[in-house]
Amino acid sequence: MMLARGARALSRSTKSGAVRALSTKTKQRLAFVALGSNVGNRQQQLCAAWRRVQETLGRVVATSPLYETAAAYVEDQPSFLNAVVAVETTLPPLQALAKLKAAERDLGRQVRYRNGPREVDLDLLYLGDERVEADALTLPHPRIHERDFVLRPLRACRAQIAAGEFGMVDAALRRRFGEDYLGNDVDGEERRVWSSLGAMVETGNKTGVMGVLNCTPDSFSDGGVNADVDAALRSAEAMVTHGVDYLDVGGESTRPGSSPPSLNEELDRVLPLVERLSTTFDVPISVDTRRSEVALAARDAGAACTNDVSGGAYDADMLQTLADDEQQRGVVLMHMRGEPGTMNSLASYEDVVAEVSVELQERVNAAFAAGIAPWRVVVDPGIGFAKNTEHNVALLRDLAQFKRNLGGLPLLIGASRKRFLGDLTGEADASKRDAATAGACVACVPHADVVRVHDVRTAVQALKVADAILR
Repeated sequence: MMLARGARALSRSTKSGAVRALSTKTKQRLAFVALGSNVGNRQQQLCAAWRRVQETLGRVVATSPLYETAAAYVEDQPSFLNAVVAVETTLPPLQALAKLKAAERDLGRQVRYRNGPREVDLDLLYLGDERVEADALTLPHPRIHERDFVLRPLRACRAQIAAGEFGMVDAALRRRFGEDYLGNDVDGEERRVWSSLGAMVETGNKTGVMGVLNCTPDSFSDGGVNADVDAALRSAEAMVTHGVDYLDVGGESTRPGSSPPSLNEELDRVLPLVERLSTTFDVPISVDTRRSEVALAARDAGAACTNDVSGGAYDADMLQTLADDEQQRGVVLMHMRGEPGTMNSLASYEDVVAEVSVELQERVNAAFAAGIAPWRVVVDPGIGFAKNTEHNVALLRDLAQFKRNLGGLPLLIGASRKRFLGDLTGEADASKRDAATAGACVACVPHADVVRVHDVRTAVQALKVADAILR
């Protein structure tokens, strides 16, 4: 099961998607909170609610995936996005409830009729072993047993927590899902979804394709091809025609040995293109940058996502800049070591899958701690960044384990035209490695959610076949 982790790093000995222990502080108790939205930008509102819960109740230690469900009770209304988070808190039940209701108001919930549409809905399901019977609150929540839209994310959230017995939670899950309540999958009408890159997608349904638009003079395989806006627009138009799902604009070459452009150079390369793309094509735009100033300007120009090859480590302001985005847009966090000029010297691993997992999880945890909700995050193992051919092959061979290690967060793979493909095929010319790239893309199915490629047409066709067979 694919789960989004809370903000704690994997043990350095961990080689699987191991669940975490809770804090040993005696006053901390675990609260399970259900989140729902069916009015406006649902994911944006749930991400803002996640951050508010962490700021007011306590540290979020587990977060379920998002589930899309038909409205219950009053059915003539839009579908909901639902999720559950687990929070360590010292608050007593009525104070926790008051914080949640204040968050609902601050996030724009409008008072309507009972069981009607909601901008955001925050329900306290459990708080430790508390049993409460009050006018304002009943604990455990009295209608959990009839709500699969709560029980499924509750189960996903509970599965991430190793330590302790949660008698009331486990009893409710056992009643619905049987004795093997964390492993037994029971069919339901809920769809598990994600939209970190700007488009709502059902989890596991297809491999998305992200087209590379490098507006740089020195990228390793296409430097100068899209150096002016008109040329880049022609490239984008061809990608859209061939079925691209996302466009990724980059103004800095990060090939081994490269040096970064000045901030103004990068802005001058990226912003005009993002502005034109956002008004020309109905395709989400990602901006490949390590600089918070570029990320901020690009999202104002129409970008739906920031793709940071440093995982937010290069620029000390990046993660907070992304966290403070009112529209809660997507964030791709990639693994790398060092700088483009030094990373090849740092390609040393005893267990590349485990070590890359741990190091990238640290960046993910930093993002969560800054206030970036897990539903905004996509992870990328950084194929070719501080990794040799053997390392790249090992990562691609064991993507299933890597994805479990990162808690099932959506996974992006960027293997397009990289040197290791030349090593494997004997093709020295990077621009002629598109067939090899297609092979790498197919090898990522069904574990990768998105692949980043230069040749969209070939990748889309190859993945249609691979998805039909392997998903």
